[in-house]
Amino acid sequence: MPALNPKSQLASVFEPSVTTAIFNEMLKEHGITVVTARLDLKNGVAMDGKRIQKIRTEDGREFAGKMFSDATYEGDLLPGAGVSFTVGREANTTYNETINGIQAKRALKNQLPDGIDPYISRGNPSSGISNNFIGANYGKDWNWATLNHDERLALAKKHEHWQRGLVWTLQNHPRVPENIRKQYSKWGLPKDEFTDNKHWPHQIYVREARRMISDFVMTEHHCTRKQAVPESIGLAAYTMDSHAVQRCVENGMVKNEGDVQVGI
Repeated sequence: MPALNPKSQLASVFEPSVTTAIFNEMLKEHGITVVTARLDLKNGVAMDGKRIQKIRTEDGREFAGKMFSDATYEGDLLPGAGVSFTVGREANTTYNETINGIQAKRALKNQLPDGIDPYISRGNPSSGISNNFIGANYGKDWNWATLNHDERLALAKKHEHWQRGLVWTLQNHPRVPENIRKQYSKWGLPKDEFTDNKHWPHQIYVREARRMISDFVMTEHHCTRKQAVPESIGLAAYTMDSHAVQRCVENGMVKNEGDVQVGI
């Protein structure tokens, strides 16, 4: 796709190094100091009544402020401030929505073709399911949001190893047809991107690990303008762009679940 859509004026294709440089220039222009640290997940939020008074980092530093905006994927300030939240997807009936909950039928754009056998031994359910790392950011009694910083880093490293192995397999494994191996043989890491992290992205990209539950909850009705937002500090909406959350077995075949690409 083009770097700039002339009709919408939306620039959606860009190099991370370029956007980082522009962002740093904007910070410098306005004299904004950036502090890099990890929030103390156990005692990192000091409250004054219902207002956050200051936050603490793992290295013991404290930062006071009149207002705090948690713009992270994880939303770690929510539990620290005693704010209620939910993790995962609610049923459609919770907020009378249509594009949450289980979405096995909607994944048309990125759905797998019919005929892919899900079992370790072809056609043998008792052999166990051979699925990949889709859905490996949560388990029976845990999820990405409940992990501490080091546990998140360790899990991200497992995903990195799996993804590197997938690329190697596409390029080298004899079970992969030669024409596909040849097609992917030129793939590699970008030499001029993420140079401070051995050319690998810094974040695993878990979207919205926590959803705040308060007097007001943003739903698809606000995104589609069917319901007004009377008072907002800030409001933005994007296409419903949920990636696959898990792989399931349907009629003896592997299928993606959770992928929702709906323009709203």
